[in-house]
Amino acid sequence: MHAETPPRKMPTKNSKPVSSRDPLAPRALDFSKAVRGKYCDRMQEGSNIVLLAPDLLDTFPDSDSVNEALRSLKRIADRRVSKRARAMAH
Repeated sequence: MHAETPPRKMPTKNSKPVSSRDPLAPRALDFSKAVRGKYCDRMQEGSNIVLLAPDLLDTFPDSDSVNEALRSLKRIADRRVSKRARAMAH
């Protein structure tokens, strides 16, 4: 016994097969039922977004490179604070 396959929808003149659509192509979005700020609190709890100046993009192409540079700078700053604290204690 063979199961019947459902009839295929005929493509319209303007439609493209799913496999040939560009996933990055702009498409119409329906925001009519959107709620402004719905996820704002959740985003603020788990994210710190920083915009880099365009001239820094070659030096810091991703989050890891930015974090590594900031950690290095923090270590240097912490050492300077430690030296000052020891000098003032004497």
